[in-house]
Amino acid sequence: MAHAHETKSPPKRAFSLREVFGRSRTDISLVDTLGLTSLNVESNEINGKSYQKQQIPPSNNPKGRPIDTKLLVQELQKPYPLHTLIKLIRELCNIVTQYTFSDMTEVWVCVRDLDLLSPDMPFDARNVAFQFMIACIKGQHSDNLGFLRVIFYDCIKSHNVKEDFEIRLLALKELCKDGRDISPFEKNLVKLLSEWVNETVQQLDVQLTSDHQKEHAKSVPPSSSSSTTSSQQDESNTSFPTLTSSNRSSTSATITEASDSDTTIQQKNSEPTRLQSVVNLLINVIKFNFAQFEEPDISRLIEDISIACKKSKDVSDIECCLRFWDVVVRFGYVPSSSLKSYVDVLCDKLNQEGSISQTSWHIMRNLLKSHCAYSAIKILFSNLESVEPLTSSRVLRGSVLFLAWAIWGPEEVDSLSHTYSTVLSAMRHAIKNYCDVNIHGEILMQISYLISRYEKDIKPLEWEIIMDILDNTKHYVLNNGSLARRNTIMSDDIIKINSVDDNELTTVVSAYSKIIFQIQSLHMSSSFEGPILRFINLIQSLRDYVSESTILMLLDYYDLEHSLYPSSPDWLVLLVDVVNTFYIAKVPSKIRQRVLSMTIEIYEITKDFYQDKLLEAVILPMFTDFPEDDDPEVIDNFMEFLISILKELPDRWFTPLLKILLQCTPCVCQLNQPDITRRSSHSTKCKSSISINGLVNIFQHCLYKADSPEQSIKIFKEMINLLCDFSTPVTCRLALLQLLVRMRADNDYRIYYTEDMDVVSGAYVLHRDKSINEYNYPSTSTISEKSVTSIGSTSSGVERKTSLKRKVERRASLKDVASILLDRRDNNKSTQPQVDNNNIPEEEMVTSCERLWQIPEILRIKISALRPSPH
Repeated sequence: MAHAHETKSPPKRAFSLREVFGRSRTDISLVDTLGLTSLNVESNEINGKSYQKQQIPPSNNPKGRPIDTKLLVQELQKPYPLHTLIKLIRELCNIVTQYTFSDMTEVWVCVRDLDLLSPDMPFDARNVAFQFMIACIKGQHSDNLGFLRVIFYDCIKSHNVKEDFEIRLLALKELCKDGRDISPFEKNLVKLLSEWVNETVQQLDVQLTSDHQKEHAKSVPPSSSSSTTSSQQDESNTSFPTLTSSNRSSTSATITEASDSDTTIQQKNSEPTRLQSVVNLLINVIKFNFAQFEEPDISRLIEDISIACKKSKDVSDIECCLRFWDVVVRFGYVPSSSLKSYVDVLCDKLNQEGSISQTSWHIMRNLLKSHCAYSAIKILFSNLESVEPLTSSRVLRGSVLFLAWAIWGPEEVDSLSHTYSTVLSAMRHAIKNYCDVNIHGEILMQISYLISRYEKDIKPLEWEIIMDILDNTKHYVLNNGSLARRNTIMSDDIIKINSVDDNELTTVVSAYSKIIFQIQSLHMSSSFEGPILRFINLIQSLRDYVSESTILMLLDYYDLEHSLYPSSPDWLVLLVDVVNTFYIAKVPSKIRQRVLSMTIEIYEITKDFYQDKLLEAVILPMFTDFPEDDDPEVIDNFMEFLISILKELPDRWFTPLLKILLQCTPCVCQLNQPDITRRSSHSTKCKSSISINGLVNIFQHCLYKADSPEQSIKIFKEMINLLCDFSTPVTCRLALLQLLVRMRADNDYRIYYTEDMDVVSGAYVLHRDKSINEYNYPSTSTISEKSVTSIGSTSSGVERKTSLKRKVERRASLKDVASILLDRRDNNKSTQPQVDNNNIPEEEMVTSCERLWQIPEILRIKISALRPSPH
């Protein structure tokens, strides 16, 4: 009975995927069948094409035992339509990430056999297959995958559809845990990544070619025949609003949209490029698995990345490649076979501005601290010493900078044992082998930094190399026609080497000039341990371009070493060159004074043996342009030198030098002033007064020379001519007049001069006062009846007494002759129309005439011939 009243419960049906997949998608969902919460579906976009990625939140029930995959495989093998199959696999992606399956290999083989990865399939089909692969890698434990990891790797490697590159890369990242786990395909992963890098480089080449074509198309203007057609096409394709009052609002809206689109482009550009994505994965692979690779594998990667780094123009791509360079040297080592490419990339990228240059130096510094330091330095040396020119001057400049910074820079590598001479020798080879202005300028700047920081540590051999470099680069100064002006190329001002300057040649000359000044300061402080003679010869070759201080240093060296004296070989040739360069040429006054003092000293010392040679080669060329010289600081010393020479010269040299002195007598100052004012006042640059005084001094000296009576006669005639010339300044004529009225002669006709005069008024002596008629000429007897007091000769023993009452019958004195000549000159002038005095008042003329003929009591000249001449 009990059994009769007993109710039997229906038996529980086992869970079957057949019921789930056999039902219509519209009738029941997989989530409801499994008793899971609702799915969160997110839409992601890769390369502009969308795919669905569904995520299931973890359920409250923990994962149970692995689900059998046989029924799942059977359901996948049914002939579903393509869109239904894609939707089914997307749902499976979520189930795989949440539940553990017994054997995922069969499931993946079944999906692969569906030919979803075929190149002929749509993008969504291929994309969902890789999404299922990624879900399997994420959802299943690595131990559960087993050999499936190798299958996944082979599938990623063999799938050669360029459109699916991003999803393949994403799948590979998930498979190797972003480079942390590369087993069991570590032997083949480098080859795959290398192929991807090459594909990316090829894509860069295509992009660069298209960019060049676009730039060329923009640069070529359209022809006139196609201008109308192109304008019509532009009008049909684009419509630009006109800036009128009716549509300004629409214009502003259009501009706003354009600015927003630019911002979007910048944001898209900020995303990682394909090259960056591959290299970032490669960086992690090398960082965590360097020991598992062999040297050929690392060399292959370095060669590929070097090509990509050279061809890419994107700064972010270059920075990413340099991060790979940094990982290789810090987490491993650079193979010797690829060290050349490694170093050349760093040298090339050192020329770029910004953080790339600093990063390149830090990587090179780490490389020079590793066991590859010697080989890296050797490569840098070979770049500079190579006879065959490099393809890029950027690599050469980078080699110069790396060597200089590593050996004597602010962040020098202490572990290196290379000396300055090895680096300087390599730079000397680069100067000879490469005619590049940038390279030469960089070498000169680095040498300048070496001298400024380690001037006391530079050895004589290293100074010799520096002088060789300076000799090989001086042509930039000598052959520079646009800058060939003194104190323009080389000046004493502070030179900013690193300043922005478009003229590369100016940078080279500035660096060269700075080195010259540095060595000059060392030489003047007696701290220069290099070859002084070579430095002096270098300055001598650059004498037309160096500064004033450098020239004075050169002249001091000549004076100290007696280079301009007969004891030195070719002394006269060097002296002529110094005079022509530093005196006759237009140079600062300080330099000319120094050359003049040296020349005077040399002449005084060597005139007994080399007077004719000095006069012909040195003195006469110096005196040629003296009448036109307007340097007041040189005129006085030079005139004194000219007067001293004229006193002792023979007749052969006396005439040309006297002619030069006479050329200085005209007044060349204040030409724009009135005639009377010009004659009464003179500037300091005027040489008329000093030349007349010198002429008087020479004449008094020549009176006592027995072998040169012609010189005295010549000078006397010139003085008379100057006195009779009304264009001669008043002060000069008065000086000559003072000399002539004091001229005396004894009974033996020996000429001398007296300092004291009986009658102070020269106008009375010359009968030029107002009481005497200017047209009545004085007779010789009347003049001779005047009382004259003279100094007798001691040898005659006859005392001559003067008396106003006694008449002395003798020849007229020179004073009387001068008076007669002046009266005749004035008589001839009075008969001619006085054109110059038409505009001068009569009172000024009388005053001027009185001032001209009244001799002051104070002498303006020095009377030295006080005793009668014996000749």
